[in-house]
Amino acid sequence: MQKFFISLIAIVAIGGGIWLGASYNTTGGRPELSAVTLLSKDYRLPNFTLTDENGRPFTNANLNGQWSVVFSGFTSCGHFCPMTMGKLKLIYDQLETPPNIVFLSVDPERDSSEVIKGYVGGFDPNFIGITGDPAEISKLTTALEAPWFIDKTDGKYLVDHSSDLILISPRGTYAGFISQPLDTTLIASELNQLFKR
Repeated sequence: MQKFFISLIAIVAIGGGIWLGASYNTTGGRPELSAVTLLSKDYRLPNFTLTDENGRPFTNANLNGQWSVVFSGFTSCGHFCPMTMGKLKLIYDQLETPPNIVFLSVDPERDSSEVIKGYVGGFDPNFIGITGDPAEISKLTTALEAPWFIDKTDGKYLVDHSSDLILISPRGTYAGFISQPLDTTLIASELNQLFKR
């Protein structure tokens, strides 16, 4: 009888562990992903006004209606930014429902709309490039948890920025991110799953 109760307790404990694991691993009906990190809830973005590669205003409204992937960088970046943009192009070409790909320059002093247009167009003519007043850039990047800064001390000009790809939902909310390194095939597969929902 004692062995029976011990066995019963073990079964209940295991079953409880499985149930708890299922409870804590839930994504609220969202697909289980490994390369793409979804937030537990979406976050509304503050109102902002930037400028796109054609010199037109770019606001929250431009992020409504379809998924967007945002990457912050600068056109003078020697290696990391063009490598990431190239991988974004590889991901983009594998997507069944292409999102907006938005390159956010955090170097507005050197990256004019004309410069950005030539830069993003070199990767794909559908890619969007934006920049603007540093305060407006910071308003958006702070909400997206994508810090950046420019160091001009001692004659230097160094730009540091987040390396994440940021996911904006069709409702214009901050929904998740993708961290480096980028496995383009896996990311494309997971984004295809996500965009179908």
